[in-house]
Formats: sequence, structure tokens, C-alpha cells
Amino acid sequence: MGLFGYINKVKRIQSKAGLTEYFTPAEIVVHIVNLWDAKQKLSSHEFFCVNVLYELFKKVDKELCLTFDGYFGACNDIIAHFDLVAPYYQYCGSDELSMAVLFEPGKISYRERAKKLFDKKLIFKEEWMELHDEFMEKFWSM
Repeated sequence: MGLFGYINKVKRIQSKAGLTEYFTPAEIVVHIVNLWDAKQKLSSHEFFCVNVLYELFKKVDKELCLTFDGYFGACNDIIAHFDLVAPYYQYCGSDELSMAVLFEPGKISYRERAKKLFDKKLIFKEEWMELHDEFMEKFWSM
């Protein structure tokens, strides 16, 4: 699905409470992660990690039936995975998250733990998901 189709689906579920649309994690990731920005702004290791996550999410084609709140929650959940490996505000494709830099010092210890899990190839395994949940609760919960 192209950008306009994606935007139209988001606008539809935003327009009326309870309305649903189907999204895959793959299509969400393609629209919320800017790999060009990541390549330009991140260290080579951070970009590598972001790219690995991006490619893993692109393989997930399971459709999720989401309301706008569900969509927003799914985006935050996905973003938290990316933010664990590199500061998401640097490659989100928007300047709207520029204030996120204020939270960066608190994320350092989480990213160090994530790097160790990443290096051990434990992405999306139990240890990663526990770290993700902890990180999500602290920085990305609604």
C-alpha cells in the first residue's frame, strides 16, 4: 500500500470513534521510520541496529484490526523497539519530536542493555521483550 492509502486509513479511523482498519506492522514501520534520516544521523552501529529491526518488522505481514487508539498504541509499541537501539527522534522523519532529546539521558542504561541483547541475537526473545516493556512503560506509555 502506498503512502496515500495508508494516510487515508489513518484518517478514517481518526475521524470516528470505534471505526477500524487493518494494518500490518510492516506497513506501519515503513511509514514511521525514515531510514534515510537514520543513515545520515546515526552512528554506523546504531544504523545497523535500526536497519535490522526495520527488516525484521517488514517481514511481519499479520494484519491487525485497529481503532485509532489501537493504532496509536501499536505505533508507540513499535517505536519503543526502535528507540531502544537509537534515539527515535533522530530518524522519525519529523521535527515534532525534537523535545525528546530531554529524555535521552534516562535512556542510556536501557540502550546499553538492549545492545548486549542485540549482540547476543536476542531481539524479540523473552529478555528483549521484558526490557522493551520496562522501557515502554517509562518512556512510551500513553
